[in-house]
Amino acid sequence: MPGISSNEVNCIFKDSKGFVWFGTKDGLNKYDGSRFTVYRNDPGNANSISDNRISSIVEDHAGGLWVGTAAGLNKFDRETESFFHFSLANRLKKNNEVDKVTLLFVDHSGFLWVNANSQLTQLDPTTGKSVALIKNKRIQKMCENVISFCIFEDKNNNLWIGFWDVGLLKLEADRNHSTFYSHQPNDPQSLASNNVTTIYEDKNRQLWIGSYLGGLCLFHPDNQKFTKVTNAIFGNEITGIVPVGEDQLWICQGHSVVAVKNLNLKTVIKYNHYRNDPNSFMQDYAHSMYKDNTGMLWFASYKVGVSFWNPNSELFSAFQQKVVAVNSNIDMYVRSFYLDDANNEWVGTYGNGLFQYNKAANKYTHIVTPKLSLNSDIITTICPLKSGELWVGTYNGISILNATSGKVLGQLNHIPTNPNSLKFNLILNIFQDSRNAIWVAMMGGLDLIEGGKFTHFTDNGLNQYQIYAILEDKRGDVWIASLYGLHKYDWKKKKFSHYFTNSSNKAGLNSAEVLSLYQDTKGRLWVGTRNGLNYYNPEENRFHSYSIKNAGRDLPVYGIVEENQHFYWLLNNFGLSRLNMRTAEIVRYDQKDGLKVSTDFLIKNKQGSIYVGSTQSGFYKFNPAQIKFNTTPPTIYISNLLLFNQSVPVEPNNKHAILQKHISYTSEISLNYDQSMLEFQLAAINFTQPEKNRFASFCL
Repeated sequence: MPGISSNEVNCIFKDSKGFVWFGTKDGLNKYDGSRFTVYRNDPGNANSISDNRISSIVEDHAGGLWVGTAAGLNKFDRETESFFHFSLANRLKKNNEVDKVTLLFVDHSGFLWVNANSQLTQLDPTTGKSVALIKNKRIQKMCENVISFCIFEDKNNNLWIGFWDVGLLKLEADRNHSTFYSHQPNDPQSLASNNVTTIYEDKNRQLWIGSYLGGLCLFHPDNQKFTKVTNAIFGNEITGIVPVGEDQLWICQGHSVVAVKNLNLKTVIKYNHYRNDPNSFMQDYAHSMYKDNTGMLWFASYKVGVSFWNPNSELFSAFQQKVVAVNSNIDMYVRSFYLDDANNEWVGTYGNGLFQYNKAANKYTHIVTPKLSLNSDIITTICPLKSGELWVGTYNGISILNATSGKVLGQLNHIPTNPNSLKFNLILNIFQDSRNAIWVAMMGGLDLIEGGKFTHFTDNGLNQYQIYAILEDKRGDVWIASLYGLHKYDWKKKKFSHYFTNSSNKAGLNSAEVLSLYQDTKGRLWVGTRNGLNYYNPEENRFHSYSIKNAGRDLPVYGIVEENQHFYWLLNNFGLSRLNMRTAEIVRYDQKDGLKVSTDFLIKNKQGSIYVGSTQSGFYKFNPAQIKFNTTPPTIYISNLLLFNQSVPVEPNNKHAILQKHISYTSEISLNYDQSMLEFQLAAINFTQPEKNRFASFCL
């Protein structure tokens, strides 16, 4: 992340104000979604942080921020931007030895647990003094000369302390009784490893325990036994476990993260780093994982800094890996797509032929050119016929397949000596209307096939321009979208009507280049053009346009599907837009949401799931009903005050200073008449996609 003080990140924490804090090897960083504020030790300032090597960050019940460093424990005062230093009572500490804090934890009672100098001690945050919560001397001894790597408090207020190289300690809620667990090489039901790194309790009171070299194991409180998870998807190094609701978990294992979709481990999905995918998992080893209150996942590494991921982006599921499993050398650029009545997928690619997915068998079949005689490996369109045939358009004519078996039955090509053949071979679109007539759009022309007879249309430019889409409306009229206008075929008159954008035509299309056509559940015709969206009013025989803008620029509409009666999804070259027809509100989804769309197709199945092409990941499938829309506005605060383009410092001990407290805690300021160039910097704390925040301007 640009602006962070060091790429060696030790810890991550989000406070109650909404800021995310990063503890690094070179300073403490506060992040507001757009800017970093870095706090470092200043030898000349007694109120600066005690050391730049940050190990742990927590917040107490009163909102106090505590920071552990390699040279002491600190409490941060947000108002004055100052740090207070605390010395721990540690009988193992040598004279003048600094407190090397490695771990901080706040329990349900509000007490602060501190691991420093290989001893676990407790602190009362309200007084800043050490307290002896553990009265049992035997337990006190167990907490000495050890490195506490993680602490977890279960639903019964028991503390589970994971040690490095020692094992696991359960400290009862009274803090005076304990049970110790360790790995026993000859006991498969013992702790998987003595290097415990992370702990989580699920809704069944079962503990999930991650470790170094021992992988993942489950602790069953009813029989006090451990079960090692042997699923091959999990490695031997678990660095983090966080919940998603009651039934799902995210488990980090260094070089990948695993989504556990149910607690019985029947459905697990592994996410790795992919070199050519900037939105894949981080390329470095993630030694820790943190989930904030919005569900965002943050990963810390020692080389590439911080990576964060919005799990909501998983709703746009990429299917590249499932298809590529047929042949790992295949580059899946999906050009066309068709779903049959059984929801079997037919996937046409650019350069790798046709794939057929059988849902019942959960299997893909690759229909390749040499084996099954497809005309070409470049598949442009897939059209089902009422006869049970599947017509597949390619760069070299049409292949006719059996829609059940996938067997190639025949071919259609341009034959120069035969006028009753295709006019051209480069096929763009195929459509069968209610009269069983077949329309074939080609680069350079349009053909109509009726009863084996070919009609080549030559009127008004249909033989000269690229045709993007064909649709039949509820009246039986056939619409043709082309590079130069929209054309409607009237079967009664056997002729086309043409709609353009010139001022003499009342059609009102907002662009001459028509890219997509869609008829909604009410039979209304929608037309996507180079400059937005159009709705056709048949009574007036004209179009009404809608402008779809991004940064003030009209966006093209390459595809349209209806979610319900007033929500529509629109495809453009930036991603997808969800349009509310009642309010005209548009919500956009793009690469930062995990979408890298192509502009080739956008369709919806009978169950409401939407499919869209991808430039890198085959295709996407998502259910709009499962997308959680964020309707909560971000927290706005004044992050900085600048005078003549210079930040105004906070000077708590200077009564003449402009700021004695941070600007966000200051109710009024006094300025001289010549201090006239003033700037307030604002921050909207939203980490999902902070660049989408918008501010209204105001004048003083």
